Amino acid sequence: MNQTQIPRIRTAGEADLDDLAAMLTGLTDFSLYMRFQTAVGRPPRDSLVLRLLRPAGCAWVATRDDAVVGHAMWAWAANDTEPTAELAVVISEPEQNRGLGLRMLTIAAGHAFDTGATRFLFVVSAANDRVARMIRRRWPAAAVERDGALLNFVVPAVAQFPPARASQMDQASPRSRAAVSAGKPFTGASIPTGSSASKEIRKTQAAR
Repeated sequence: MNQTQIPRIRTAGEADLDDLAAMLTGLTDFSLYMRFQTAVGRPPRDSLVLRLLRPAGCAWVATRDDAVVGHAMWAWAANDTEPTAELAVVISEPEQNRGLGLRMLTIAAGHAFDTGATRFLFVVSAANDRVARMIRRRWPAAAVERDGALLNFVVPAVAQFPPARASQMDQASPRSRAAVSAGKPFTGASIPTGSSASKEIRKTQAAR
């Protein structure tokens, strides 16, 4: 792969099933568990990959040289009294710690915000100390609830988020681009592999 080029981010679809499955197959056990909090087969079951590509929200893939190297999504959180979007991202090992996760979450969160989300939900493994500390440090007032081995962090969608360069916002919403131009970005969190898509995804894997 040409590491000098910035990965392209685009809306995901069913045509990405095989390529996304290949990326997930190549992840380490640690990255898979931090993302899904459950065992994921190699290759993953088609029903799992389709849930990632067709969430109750929207999904994106990042590609480099036609290979999928990242996936981000948001989905409406169930049983919430306020419109809450659950955000999740997973990045291939060679692309981690390069800012791609933040870039993808910025786009996903901007889309969810424009669609009507007033809160963002991050579901993090309680064993993922690095991500939990990052969330607590950046949003000390964020509400957190323990759910077994998971921590559910809820952040207001109007909260201040880490800056994103205007060049990273090519495929974000007009509202999120305007926020960057005004110096008031509101979306994005650097969680390379630490969120859960939804309990439905874990149920899919448990049914294997």
